[in-house]
Amino acid sequence: MIYRKTFYNITIMLFSLFSFSCNTNPPLNTVSHVDLNKYMGKWYEIATITQSFQKGCHCTTAEYSLIDDKYVKVINTCRKDSTNGIIKKIEGKAFTTSHPAKLKVQFFWP
Repeated sequence: MIYRKTFYNITIMLFSLFSFSCNTNPPLNTVSHVDLNKYMGKWYEIATITQSFQKGCHCTTAEYSLIDDKYVKVINTCRKDSTNGIIKKIEGKAFTTSHPAKLKVQFFWP
């Protein structure tokens, strides 16, 4: 009985491991160019794949403003642990990469 349960658990674990590591989907396509002026302003997060630094965040926004023709100021804001929680902010700088429709963001930790 114990061996059967152990075999069952190992089988489930291996199946899970292989199913998560096999990605047959092609990468998503991006547009060829983004007009940064139209991208500026406050954006409200409606869904996310939570990152470790976002744990407990609610009411998340990202605000973008042009610094110059190459850089964008980024301010990410959320409320910690509830919709009435303390406000948590982090500032960063974004810049275009070799692909004009993709931005790379650098955040500066206090």
